[in-house]
Amino acid sequence: MDAESYGHFWNQPHLYTPASGETFEKVKERLLNFLEQIKRVHLSGNILIVTYSVAIKCLYLIYKNKPVESLWDPPFIHDTSLSIVEVSNDGFLILLEGDTSHRNLMTK
Repeated sequence: MDAESYGHFWNQPHLYTPASGETFEKVKERLLNFLEQIKRVHLSGNILIVTYSVAIKCLYLIYKNKPVESLWDPPFIHDTSLSIVEVSNDGFLILLEGDTSHRNLMTK
């Protein structure tokens, strides 16, 4: 990755264009379609989504109705972090965001 692409990736994600793969906007769009499919198929109950940090950050953009420019806004997503989102006809309510408190249990 060249210096300009690297800068765009971390500082101007809306301008980042990968050499191969998806832009952040495309990832966000794909995840929005995924969420809509889940809502159509699962009318109630709990759904577990396990994914990587960029996908989680794009999901947060959807939940918070924010543009890709806000991709790297806090919280930082650590490995194994947990988030809980309640989905309703009115939208999304984040109940837990990027929580890592369970990691402390492993050190005791």
